[in-house]
Amino acid sequence: MRILVAVDLAVSGHDWLIGRASDLAGHLDATLDITYVRSPDVSLASIDNFLAQLRMLLSKVEPARRGVPRCEVGVPDDVLVELSSEYDALVVGPREPGALERMLRGTMAVRILLRAHCPVLIPRAKLWDAEATPRILVAVDINGPNQDKVVGFAARWGQTLGGRLDAVYAVAESIPHIKEATVRERAEQEWLATHSSELDKVKSILATIPEDIRGEALLRRGQPEAVLVAMSSNYHMVALGNRERGGLTGFILGAVAQHVVRNARCDVLTLPTADLA
Repeated sequence: MRILVAVDLAVSGHDWLIGRASDLAGHLDATLDITYVRSPDVSLASIDNFLAQLRMLLSKVEPARRGVPRCEVGVPDDVLVELSSEYDALVVGPREPGALERMLRGTMAVRILLRAHCPVLIPRAKLWDAEATPRILVAVDINGPNQDKVVGFAARWGQTLGGRLDAVYAVAESIPHIKEATVRERAEQEWLATHSSELDKVKSILATIPEDIRGEALLRRGQPEAVLVAMSSNYHMVALGNRERGGLTGFILGAVAQHVVRNARCDVLTLPTADLA
């Protein structure tokens, strides 16, 4: 397997990202390449300097996992999307852009993950405990196409990482706040009973993956992005498809992805379901 980690040599502090990508390469028995996408007007001396910096970063990777440095030219997100077809996974940092860029185009991580042809990992937490069983939460849309394939993608990662996979569907509803505990519990039970068919669909999707990594089928109230962020503190990784749509729906999907990438308390993995459309 091959993993590509993208760095921005215009800023410092890449050790954490390289460490996370190197750890992933160890889990996946993969080699790790490092790339920097430069503008086309830099000098040859600058290119040599960039390559030297990339080699220095690669020297921090375990020799058995060490790949090659790549200094590419072009618009970073476009180049990385194109390169993603050559790799089994792409690792991108959750760097925040300036306010204007964020308003107009969103974070680079989101721009890449919505179009990538391979899984994209955005690390957001420290290295996992080596002795812990990784808990992975996959977001499903019971009304969308290819949900069994979304869960199948996530399950393959769960198997490789030795983890367990829970699946959650968020129902964009709310119930009034109820102070009395017994009344609140009864209201919750009634809500679950009302939506039992949705939960059954989540269970049927989850049933398509191997039993040894199969976790729970879950139903939650609220907007998907809020649900995923709230649940992320109890997981090592949140996985979601990157299926791209046009118009207002595409804007909403981008907003969900951006919110999760910016606010999740665990790593975020996006799966290349856009290629299934």
